[in-house]
Formats: sequence, structure tokens, C-alpha cells
Amino acid sequence: MAFGARDVLAATVTGSFAGHWLANSLVLAATPPGGSSVLGVLNVVFAVFAVLMATVMGPRRAVWLVLVAAVPRFVLSGAHETSGPAGSAPSRPGRRPRSSRSARPTR
Repeated sequence: MAFGARDVLAATVTGSFAGHWLANSLVLAATPPGGSSVLGVLNVVFAVFAVLMATVMGPRRAVWLVLVAAVPRFVLSGAHETSGPAGSAPSRPGRRPRSSRSARPTR
């Protein structure tokens, strides 16, 4: 909608949210070592970006409200992810953690 209306600021915000969600889902899907801290830094940086975008929104109250509602979520999520144990992958419900031992018993 923002792209069709040629609203540059709203298009930037929606495109940034889409890119953030894509990066977030790729890190969660891959569960690399240290992925939790990467997500924490990503969320904090995106929160700073959202605050900067909210300051220049002006009369676009709908987009401003979305940003104001999203900033606390990204700050809290970033603080949680960066304060976890170092090198831990984000937890996903329904998955067992991988063990270092093989599934077959040794003889």
C-alpha cells in the first residue's frame, strides 16, 4: 500500500520490517551457534532505527503508532537475547536439543 501510494517513509518502514522478519526467521530456522546474540543485536539496532523513523514520521499517525508499539518489543527482545548464555541458540518449542553422543549404543 505504501509503495503504491509513493509514500517513501512508509515504504521504508514496511520494507525494513519485512527485511527484519526475514533475517529473524532465517536465524531461527538455521539455529547457528551464537544465533541468540546475533538476534539480540539485530533487535536493538532495529529498535534504534524504528525510533529514528518515528521521529520523522510527521502526520502519518498510523505508521507512527506501529513504530511506537514495536519499539518496546524490539528493545525487550534484544535485551533478552543478548543477556542469555553466550553461544546458545534460540530455543524452539517442540525440538529436542542435539546431543554430542550418537544415537547408537557403543559396544
